[in-house]
Amino acid sequence: MTSEARPEKVYNTLLDRLRDQSELTISGSENDPTIRIRGNTTLQGDNEPLFVVNGNPVGSGFSSVSYSVDVNNVASIRVLTRSQAGLYGARGANGVVVITTK
Repeated sequence: MTSEARPEKVYNTLLDRLRDQSELTISGSENDPTIRIRGNTTLQGDNEPLFVVNGNPVGSGFSSVSYSVDVNNVASIRVLTRSQAGLYGARGANGVVVITTK
């Protein structure tokens, strides 16, 4: 029996790559998406997660990373829920999307 390697999935945009994260809910348009971590809701303010790229918080909202991170350089994406995001304090209250580049 031979095992055939599956071809690596090709992503055109960072948003395409984020859509593969089962922990995220993405709605809205391609130009102005709303990204939420499933199960996280707040009564006041927005529910946007904090984005962290290579260990550096870059702000909340997809626009904070959409133009600065090339999808072809993404090594991994990890989604931290509220309980896991304590390291980031109040900024991580809505969860954290950790992006590591190559």
